Amino acid sequence: MRKMRPAAYKLKIEDLVRGQYVHSLEGAEPSHVLTPWGQRVTRARVMGTVVDKFVREDQSYATLRLDDGSETISIRAWREGVPELDLFDVGSVIDVMGKVREFDGEVYLVPELILRVEDPNWELVRELEITDTRRE
Repeated sequence: MRKMRPAAYKLKIEDLVRGQYVHSLEGAEPSHVLTPWGQRVTRARVMGTVVDKFVREDQSYATLRLDDGSETISIRAWREGVPELDLFDVGSVIDVMGKVREFDGEVYLVPELILRVEDPNWELVRELEITDTRRE
């Protein structure tokens, strides 16, 4: 039987970067961000505009900086993940689902899925989804 992956919470970037990163202990719960709303997040889904891009010349590492108006977060990829990040440029609006990680005090995402957002109305839809979830 296949193990189910944890849900990817739709969040504002500020929920991730202002949350508390909790490192896992051997065999305990997985590493996660405890958001200001009390959610334990191991996978997140955020939408925003690419405001910075870096791709190492040897294609071994790439990062995008994503801004959703609340805060910014980096999306990081290594080796086989680099070509996917390289498809997007500064100004692209993207929807990213990925694993929440932390290095040197900075929370970032390792992407599992990146979708280009063509219709700007989707940003409003996401805002409403997040507001609705917070009300619950």
